[in-house]
Amino acid sequence: MLAVTLALVATGQFVNATAEVKLFAVIVLVTTGALSLINQFAAIREGSAVIKDMNESGSALEATISSSARFVNLTQAAMAIFAAATIVLFVVAIY
Repeated sequence: MLAVTLALVATGQFVNATAEVKLFAVIVLVTTGALSLINQFAAIREGSAVIKDMNESGSALEATISSSARFVNLTQAAMAIFAAATIVLFVVAIY
C-alpha cells in the first residue's frame, strides 16, 4: 500500500482529487501501516521474551544474544518514530 500511495503522490494523482478520495487514501494508508506496526511490535515482544529467558541461562551463546536486548528496544522506538513520520509526510503530500 505504501508503494502504491507513493506512486500516486509522485505522479500527481491526488492534485485534483476530491477530499473524500484523499481521506480514503489516508485512512487506507494509516490502517495498513498500523496493522503492520502491530505485527512488528508483537514480533519484538516475543523476541524480548526469548531474550529474557536467555538471561536466566548460563551459556555463552545465550549471554551474547541476550545482550542485544537494548537494541531490540531501540528498534521498537525507531519503528514508532519512522511510522509516525511516514504517516505525517504522506498526509502532507496527499493534501
